[in-house]
Amino acid sequence: MPQILGLDIGGANIKLATNDGVAESLAFPLWRRHRELAAELTTMVHRYPQSTTIAVTMTGELADCYPTKAVGVADILSATRQAAGARPVLVWSTAGRFLSVEAALQSPRDVAAANWHGLTTWLARQTPAEAGLLIDIGSTTTDIIPYRKGEVVARGRTDLGRLQAGELVYTGAGRTPLCALAPVIPFRGGSVSVAAELFATTQDVYLWRGDLLDDATNLDTADGRPATRAAARHRLCHMLCCDHEELTSAELDNLCETWATL
Repeated sequence: MPQILGLDIGGANIKLATNDGVAESLAFPLWRRHRELAAELTTMVHRYPQSTTIAVTMTGELADCYPTKAVGVADILSATRQAAGARPVLVWSTAGRFLSVEAALQSPRDVAAANWHGLTTWLARQTPAEAGLLIDIGSTTTDIIPYRKGEVVARGRTDLGRLQAGELVYTGAGRTPLCALAPVIPFRGGSVSVAAELFATTQDVYLWRGDLLDDATNLDTADGRPATRAAARHRLCHMLCCDHEELTSAELDNLCETWATL
C-alpha cells in the first residue's frame, strides 16, 4: 500500500502521521518562526522518503505573522510544496474533499482551519449509522463537532462561524492564559481577583497537579522558564500577585482544582 503522509500545520505545533501508523508532533511557534517553516517541513518529510502523497490540513494561517488568512494559507502551502518536492500535495477543505494546491489558493477560506472537519469526516464515515459529538481538546482550543449519518453537521464552517455556534471554544490544555478562564476565583473562604496578565497558563495547572510530566526542554511557557512543576509553582503564584512564600502547597492544590474545573 502506498504511504500517504499527513501534515497538520498549526500556529504552535506541526503534527505528522502516515496511513501505516506512524505519528509525531513538533512544537513550532509559527508566529515567531514562519520563515523557517519550509526548512522544518523538509526535515520532517525527508524522514519518509517512501511516501507518495502529502495530505495537508492547517490552522497556522491565523498566526499573527500573517496579515490575512489568504496570505497565511499561501505561505503554508508554498512551504509544504518545497518540502514535498515532486510529490503531489492535497489540501483538505470544509467542502468535504481534498483540493489541489492551485484550487486551495483560489478558495483559501475553505482550507483555512479545516483540520477539525477532516477529523470529524473520518469519524463520521467510520460510523455511518450513528450520530454523535466529536470533542477534540488541544493545547489551545477545544472543538465540539456534531456528526450524523456519515456527515459533518456543524453549523459553522469558519473559525468565526464556529465561535458563534459554540462549536469552537478557545480554551485548551496548554496555552490558555489562566486570566481568561475567570476574573475571580474562590480563595481563603472568600474570593480573589486574578491578575489580568500572561503569568501562567493551563499547562501550569496540569503540571502542578501531576497530569503532565516535567519537561525541562520545553520553554514554551508564560515566562520562558521550563515546563516543570517547580517553575509552574512560581508562575501560578504570580496569578495572585504573590510568590511561593505567600501560598501553601495546599492552597495551590485548591486553586488548581478550581482552574481545572472551570
